[in-house]
Amino acid sequence: MVRYRFIGIFCVLIVFLLSCTSTPRNNTAQSNIDNRLLAAINDGQTRRVSTLLDAGADVDAKDDVSWSALMWAVYNGHAETVRVLLDADPDPSAKTWDGRTSLILAAVRGYTDIAQLLLDEQAEVNEATVYGKTPLMFAARYGRVEVIELFLKRGADLHAKTHDKCTSLIFAACGGNMSAVQLLLDRGADVKASDVYGRTALMYAVASPRLKASTVYIMKVMLFRGADVNARSIYDETALKLAAESGHMEIVALLIRTAGADE
Repeated sequence: MVRYRFIGIFCVLIVFLLSCTSTPRNNTAQSNIDNRLLAAINDGQTRRVSTLLDAGADVDAKDDVSWSALMWAVYNGHAETVRVLLDADPDPSAKTWDGRTSLILAAVRGYTDIAQLLLDEQAEVNEATVYGKTPLMFAARYGRVEVIELFLKRGADLHAKTHDKCTSLIFAACGGNMSAVQLLLDRGADVKASDVYGRTALMYAVASPRLKASTVYIMKVMLFRGADVNARSIYDETALKLAAESGHMEIVALLIRTAGADE
C-alpha cells in the first residue's frame, strides 16, 4: 500500500515539474510571435500581419510602453493593416499609460479615414485620457479640421472640459489653428469659456510665443463672436497683458484700438 502511495506522489510531482517547465516555453513562443507582429505592423507589412494573426499572434499584444498592435498601425497610418487588425476583434478600450486610445492617435496624426474605421467599429468618440482630454481636443490642438468635422458628426461633445477645464476651443487657440477655431465657433463653442486658471481661448491665442498671421485672425474672430477682451485670470492676467508680455505689440495695438482693451 505504501508502495502505491509513493508511486502516486511521484507521478503528481512529475506532472507538476512538467507544467512548471512548459509554461515559460509557451510564454516565450507567444512573446516571439507577438514581437514579430509588432515589427510587421511598424514595417507596414499587412500580409505578414494577417499571417501572424492566423498563426496565433495576439491582436492585443503590447510593447514595452503599453502601445498595442492597433495603436502602432493607426499611428503609422497603415489603413489596410488597421482593417486586418479590426477584423481580428481587438480590445476597443485599450489605452496607453496616460489613457490615449487608438482614436486619439488617429486624431493627432490627422488620419480621417482611419478615424472613420475605428468609429465604425464602435470606438468611443468621447473617450478621454486620464487628464480628461478627448479625441476632439487632440484634433483641435493639431488643427485636424476634417477629423474635427467627423467627430462632431459622430457625436463628439463640443463643450467637454479637461480636469483643468480646458475646452476644444482653447486647444485650437493654443495651437494657433485658424480653421479649427473658426469651425468650432461655427458649431457653437463657447468663446467665453475659461480654464481652471481663468484663462480664455483669446488669452491663449494672443499669448503664443510666436506671432503668426493666424493669431491676428483668431483674435478678430473671437472678438467678433463676443470674447471678453477684459476678462481676467486668477493671476490678474488679461489678453492685453499677455500679448504685451509675449512682445506682440501689433496685437496690443489692435486690442486697444479696435476692442477697447483696458490699458
